[in-house]
Amino acid sequence: MHADISYPSPKVHDERPGAFTNPIIATLVTSGARLRLALLESEVTRCGGTSAFCDTDSLAVGCSSGSPAGIPLLDEAAIEAIVAQFNALNPYDHATVPHLLKVEYPDHSDLRCFAVSAKRYILHRLRPGKRIQIVKASESALGAIIGRTRNESTPKLARRIWLAILMKYLSVNPQQRRREYAWSFDVPLRRKFPISQPAILKRLGAYNQSRLFDFRVKPFGFVQTTTPDRQAGDGDVLPIAPYDADVRKSMKLQWVDFNSGDPIRLDWHRSAMAGTIGVTRLADYVENYHRHPEAKAADADGHPAGPQTVGPLFHLRVRSRRLSRIGKEVDRLDEDEGASLEPELPIVYERNDLADDIAYLAQFPQATIASEIGMSERRWRDIVHARTTHRDSRAARIRAIAMNYRLRQTQNARHKPH
Repeated sequence: MHADISYPSPKVHDERPGAFTNPIIATLVTSGARLRLALLESEVTRCGGTSAFCDTDSLAVGCSSGSPAGIPLLDEAAIEAIVAQFNALNPYDHATVPHLLKVEYPDHSDLRCFAVSAKRYILHRLRPGKRIQIVKASESALGAIIGRTRNESTPKLARRIWLAILMKYLSVNPQQRRREYAWSFDVPLRRKFPISQPAILKRLGAYNQSRLFDFRVKPFGFVQTTTPDRQAGDGDVLPIAPYDADVRKSMKLQWVDFNSGDPIRLDWHRSAMAGTIGVTRLADYVENYHRHPEAKAADADGHPAGPQTVGPLFHLRVRSRRLSRIGKEVDRLDEDEGASLEPELPIVYERNDLADDIAYLAQFPQATIASEIGMSERRWRDIVHARTTHRDSRAARIRAIAMNYRLRQTQNARHKPH
């Protein structure tokens, strides 16, 4: 995308468009999918229903007589009518794409859902003998966790974690409970990440130096990381080491801090030995996993949902205070969710528009502006005429006052009689 205004970024990756790249179509498809999801949610609400969770391409609508009291529900006829409405908007060849919207698991009329947040949920059925049958277990925030054994894949681990969570709230067959609780989560929490950045490989230089090429950690391989249960010193520590599925072998490896590159000692057994960093246990993570607050929703009182919030959630009322231009610079090697060791925070694109704000405020009475900024009129006059520079501590105040004056002018223009 091109514009006549530039916004510098601290980290920019080179975009290499492919043969079939079309940014215009890509933005329309993405925005169209968001619009369809918003329309679907609006229609379900209009019909008196609610959703258990939603994702970028799906909405789980409550439709069961066995749901808890106070949960708005729709019957099957109402859901089928909504599906028919959306399928009537299908712009594709019906032979290729027969449904714009379809019902998943139509044969499971007794399907139940235990939802923690928009992407953390489990679909299950209660079978004869008080047994739980898992239909689909969400892997959100679980995908990179290394299994407790070599044969425990991510789907298996996710199902067992969710089953352990369900057993806290449901009455389950004692035999199933004993069999599943035989799987202990009292093991170190470890995650697997691809070596997609030169900085990761550089941190393992000491490990590679004393090894033959065949036994070195190489680009596009993997590393493992663990989460400290406490921080030592002022900065955050992110331990990494060469990947090994065996937890016992991993304990013998030399771990280093990804942020500093310094060797670190990990306390694998919670001995609290001086100079070591404790390791979070998988059991602690599982306990906190099902208490994850849905930060994008509100409780019944309109406050942001917290770890203890239970029941239907609602939309938050958001008030815009300032305009921020944010985005995400994606490295092609890090496109998968959760594949980067760096925090997944949006990048703020900024430009030095302080000069424009000063010029804008110069048209108003100088004594009034100087008083609002908290400086003398003479000093403000010198700043306007570029005879002196402002302090950095005053820059935020100048920007805020300029934004307020612009908003005030916009509101006055709207209410001005034509």
